[in-house]
Amino acid sequence: MAKRRTPANGDESEQLVVLRAIWNEMKALGKNLGDRIDQTNSRLDQTNSRLDDAINRLGRVEGAVHELKDGTNELRRRLVESEMRLATSTTQLHGDVQELSALIRDWRAENASERGELRGRVDRIERHLGMDSKS
Repeated sequence: MAKRRTPANGDESEQLVVLRAIWNEMKALGKNLGDRIDQTNSRLDQTNSRLDDAINRLGRVEGAVHELKDGTNELRRRLVESEMRLATSTTQLHGDVQELSALIRDWRAENASERGELRGRVDRIERHLGMDSKS
């Protein structure tokens, strides 16, 4: 083992004191940087956790949106079917109303003379009874 040389003058020991001071400052700086890196890593872990939560919530929202779209499409399909049934029924109803109107017109035409005769008979009875049919 080599023997340590001690300086004859104090210059070398001053260098040693300066080097030790630099070394101590480097150790303190390293510890400080290590702590700051640990804090940064901790904050990154928290941020990643929040991002994971946000991604999960976004996935649930996307699922809800797909369900809503599916429900909306089903509702549209049912609405179109309902409108088609309504249009068919309306068309049939229109035909029925036209047919009934024609039957009523025919009935009124057929019974117009009978109504005239009946009116005449009522007028004669009212005159015979002394009633005024105009009142």
